[in-house]
Amino acid sequence: MASLLAIVTFMLPGIPIASASQTITVNGNDTSQTTFDGIGYISAGGESRLLLDYPATQQGQILDVLFCSPDPANVPVSGYCTSGIYGAALQQLKIEIGGDSNSSVGAEPSFLHSQAEFNTLQTAFQSGTLAAQQAACHLTRGYEWWLAREARKRNPHIKLYGLAWSAPGYLGSTFWTSQTQQYLVDFARCAAINADGAISGTPLDYIGAQNEVDYSSSTWIVNYKNLLVTQLQAAGIPVPKLVCCDNAWTPVVTDINSNPSFSSAVDVVGVHYQYSPPPQPVPQPKWASEDWVTSPPVWPPGVWPGAGQLARLFNQHYLRDTMTATLVVPLVDAYYDNMASSDWGPILTFKPWSGNYTIEPAMWVTAQYTQFTEPGWKYLNGSTCYLGSSGPSTCLTNYNLGSYWSLRDPASSNWSTIVETIDATASQSIVMCPTGGLAMPATLGMAMSNSSVSLQGSPSTDIPLGADNCYHTSVNPGSVYSFTTLTYPNKGEPTPPTDTALGLPYFENFDGSLSSSCSRSGNYSPGVQPCWLQDEEGAFEVKANCGSNAYPGGSGGKCLEQVVTTPPIQWLGCAGVFSDSIQCGTAYNPHYWTHAGPTGATASSPAWTNYDVSVLVNGESGSIVRLYGRISDQRSAGNPNEFVMPAGYELDVNTTTGDWDLGKRVKRSSLGTDYLDYVSLASCYAAGCEIPFASNSWHRLKMRLSGATSPAITACIDTTQIAAVTDTGASGPVYSSGQVGLASLGTQAMFDDLKAAVISGSACS
Repeated sequence: MASLLAIVTFMLPGIPIASASQTITVNGNDTSQTTFDGIGYISAGGESRLLLDYPATQQGQILDVLFCSPDPANVPVSGYCTSGIYGAALQQLKIEIGGDSNSSVGAEPSFLHSQAEFNTLQTAFQSGTLAAQQAACHLTRGYEWWLAREARKRNPHIKLYGLAWSAPGYLGSTFWTSQTQQYLVDFARCAAINADGAISGTPLDYIGAQNEVDYSSSTWIVNYKNLLVTQLQAAGIPVPKLVCCDNAWTPVVTDINSNPSFSSAVDVVGVHYQYSPPPQPVPQPKWASEDWVTSPPVWPPGVWPGAGQLARLFNQHYLRDTMTATLVVPLVDAYYDNMASSDWGPILTFKPWSGNYTIEPAMWVTAQYTQFTEPGWKYLNGSTCYLGSSGPSTCLTNYNLGSYWSLRDPASSNWSTIVETIDATASQSIVMCPTGGLAMPATLGMAMSNSSVSLQGSPSTDIPLGADNCYHTSVNPGSVYSFTTLTYPNKGEPTPPTDTALGLPYFENFDGSLSSSCSRSGNYSPGVQPCWLQDEEGAFEVKANCGSNAYPGGSGGKCLEQVVTTPPIQWLGCAGVFSDSIQCGTAYNPHYWTHAGPTGATASSPAWTNYDVSVLVNGESGSIVRLYGRISDQRSAGNPNEFVMPAGYELDVNTTTGDWDLGKRVKRSSLGTDYLDYVSLASCYAAGCEIPFASNSWHRLKMRLSGATSPAITACIDTTQIAAVTDTGASGPVYSSGQVGLASLGTQAMFDDLKAAVISGSACS
């Protein structure tokens, strides 16, 4: 392969050499050919949020390395994939259908926030023009549909898959209502009809129901599929295939075998983190519709040894579990790394202010598969096995030596064999003998990844065809190899900018006065999320004509509004990883909140320490509003890969009564009770100390945070100092640095002129 880079193919010093060779007969006439459905990644749970805010150049590089395909059949839209950057060449992309509630490390906005918006869309579909329908879809909220369009511009053949985690509360008391069925069908229809310049729309290829929650009944799934088919066919829109149901094998497999109507409705059986075959055979394709490396020692899984285990996962899902697609989570680490499961993905993109990002080895391990196959290729089962096996009938006897896939292009004579030796301890000789009409070039291309090199190869290491019409080579332990007849280029690794700090002051007035660089600052349309603020619950959006200039010094113009008024249908309810002791129980009162700022994960981008943080607030019809400072961590005490409320300082004000509370949250210690306890440092719940708030009026909240071991915190409302305390740590840990954030409890509220600055002047000025 003339385009591949250099790779060492001789035996490395100190590595034992296996005594026997493995012969792999790659037979193009293999009668047991199964269709390969692809390898993809998942964008959901708020994990792609900060990618939207990257500078245009670096954003384009990241999207190119994820989605541009070197296959000449995947012709991008004009002007895309011109950089020569090739990486994961993803074959599938699953996106979240947002529901205004936390779904892992963030909340993703719904395309229909309210019953009124839902009703407007139904009217538009029944009698409106195409323009009216497109306008009523609101797909520009968030970033998932944007991401899907960017992927399809780079690879028009990428398969798109939509799935809900949470859902807006107006749909019903549970997810499993008829109105939710309509909501999901509407999303598929909206995606197909919304044009974007170079592409006519972004129709889904696959759609699911709710992530990792068992459906209420098989009848609900049947009715959902019938509605999907009836309405989309009537609209002339391709009907996406139904994946059911993004959880465990049961009850799906049981219902398929006992209910013919259910079996007919389900097109693909999609399961999560299942490492054994289904308990009963099913006629549908089977997918690992969400997975990642979960066996230790693999953390963080984006780098070795976790990245190598990913190759073993891909191979074993077919060999052991007969799954024909694997979708990995997350697509990118584009969320603040004080959240759960940080440093997890194939590319780290949580520093948009500098444009810095890091491509992890998992990117190139994925490319070992995606660059040398395409969905629709056929597994050649006679040459898909475990190393050390004598053939398919003994494929489960030598697990630790490694494994291999062989696939062919049914439209040509091209083929690829992908070998992983992740758990092997010695090098092994292999012999690949193509037959049955498969291509037999003079040299067979090869690329390799391991802990030292990534997707590397060169013409000098291509394997010559032997006199026996076979290719003879050796494979080292702890590696992934792709042997292929394909000859297109495969790697271009961009150089990101140096990581730089996000310093103070930080100022966002939602009118274009963000104090630091952001590609979208100054051009916010109503309804979008502003730069660098990551929502964790609810939906915070830019709103026009807010009237904050009624407050002395207020900027006026646009502001930020939390728009959710009905508590959403949470993904996992109070058993979820995003609840706390206040959110759970009989009185469900969601804390809608968002946050921004450096986390201090790297020395080059330190967290903010001593600063004044302030914001203008308007409780509208009456709500509790909150200002956060020094948010240091949002991980569970019992499990760092689970998410809880932010650990930091907060100032709460009830805009109806004038009550206020200054406090912090501290972690409990044990898993299962790993929510955050609230500790009040100063408060007012009685006449005489309350601050009067007129309805629909603007006021300023401010905190001054200084000191490390015993922080001094001063709290102000408008120009009145309401509290000055020292946190000695007697009631839990102190917080010496961290992010800023905003919240409203249970209903709408507006915010403007969010500012963090180096301490100066009097505390309440």
